Amino acid sequence: MRRDAEEQAVPAGPGKLRSVIARQVAVANLQANGPQSDVYRNFSDGFTRAVELAVTPVIFGGLGHLVDRWLGTGPLFLALFFLVAVVGMLLRTWYGYAYRMAAMERSAPWSSAATEEVHQ
Repeated sequence: MRRDAEEQAVPAGPGKLRSVIARQVAVANLQANGPQSDVYRNFSDGFTRAVELAVTPVIFGGLGHLVDRWLGTGPLFLALFFLVAVVGMLLRTWYGYAYRMAAMERSAPWSSAATEEVHQ
């Protein structure tokens, strides 16, 4: 009902396109900054990390397999590259988590930086 009233209020002609675009931008801004935006962003970040954790060791293992075939060795480089990728991804995840938690802790209401702002 409300949408029908809005569409009727929009004049026909060149200005109609401008108002339709303005309405679409307003809806997009509402969706991007609404309460669900953090949920969607965190889902996207989590999915990205899951793909990185799964695909990176496979790519490194494949490169190790190619090096093994080129040098004529057993699965030595395959295992070595795979382990380097797994350890690298674990370290990246660990330090990334520690960095994000430290940033969240600094911005929390109970942090020393926040209590200094209150007392000033």
